[in-house]
Amino acid sequence: MKITNIKSQKGKSNRCNIDIDGSYYCGIDSSVIVDLDLYQGKEIDKEVINQICQREEYKKCLDRAYTIISIRMNSEAEIYRKLSEKFSKSAVSRVIRRLKELKYLDDKAFAESWVESRKSSRGRFRLKQELMQKKVNEEIIEQALSGCTEENEVESARNIVMKKHLSDLDRDIRSKKICSLLSSRGYSYSVIKKVLDE
Repeated sequence: MKITNIKSQKGKSNRCNIDIDGSYYCGIDSSVIVDLDLYQGKEIDKEVINQICQREEYKKCLDRAYTIISIRMNSEAEIYRKLSEKFSKSAVSRVIRRLKELKYLDDKAFAESWVESRKSSRGRFRLKQELMQKKVNEEIIEQALSGCTEENEVESARNIVMKKHLSDLDRDIRSKKICSLLSSRGYSYSVIKKVLDE
């Protein structure tokens, strides 16, 4: 087999079309052309064809991962699930390794960021549940939650209740509403009791 033409795609400076034996074969990233030293007239075999396919899939998978993490931080399990919807297991595994090398994927940093950005509106139980749903290791979750003291939780729970303007309600109704509100946000009984006592 021989590469008979390599031509840039219109409007895409980093993409090229490659023809093999006079027929269009595929579109590939220009970095793959450089990496595999592909040029017009080069004789290639099935091994090179496989390398082209693997590297092209890896490049697309990596680009997709960059798009996902540019929107928000993700856990390793989330990235794996999202990428596995379109790409092979081997490509996804390579991309995960690369993201970790670049420090773009770190469950410890993810868990800490998740807790920090949500601890003012959720209790410890809710935060733990959310991180477990994202398949973060339990030890990492506990480390991320270590700064969430009961005192902090009481303060955030108090602030949530204050914003609801429940003071005009009958005491029993107000207590039930506060219990329901705070338990749905993942606050413990001891935290809820302290807020009620106030």
